[in-house]
Amino acid sequence: MSKVVNWGHWIVGILFTISGLGLLISETASLVGGVRNVLHGEPVSFYSDYLGLLWSATMVLCAWGIFKWRLWAHYLALFFGVVNVVVAVAAVSSWGLGSKWEVTFISALVLSLLVTTWLLLPAVRRQYVQRSLAI
Repeated sequence: MSKVVNWGHWIVGILFTISGLGLLISETASLVGGVRNVLHGEPVSFYSDYLGLLWSATMVLCAWGIFKWRLWAHYLALFFGVVNVVVAVAAVSSWGLGSKWEVTFISALVLSLLVTTWLLLPAVRRQYVQRSLAI
């Protein structure tokens, strides 16, 4: 196994773990705030909070699968990577360059492109397939 495949495996797994846990913490805080608002009699929709919790839990599960070299995690990570690229491109194009978020959006775009490119490398795909057949 090459160093790019091995090191990339750990880096991508850690990135998915950080992203999933960060989103999980954020959505949990939002859910708690929504419950507080309901207790004060305000109308609240929890749809976006539940969707965020589902997205974050799936991302953490994907990180576990990446660490374990599961083929389903490779496909799920590719899905997340493509979605992140599309969202980052939309953010850059809608806010435009020169906004205060320019560095954040471009960093997210570059990072998403690097993760997606790593996942599409033939050696990475071959490693995931070999590990899944060995189980």
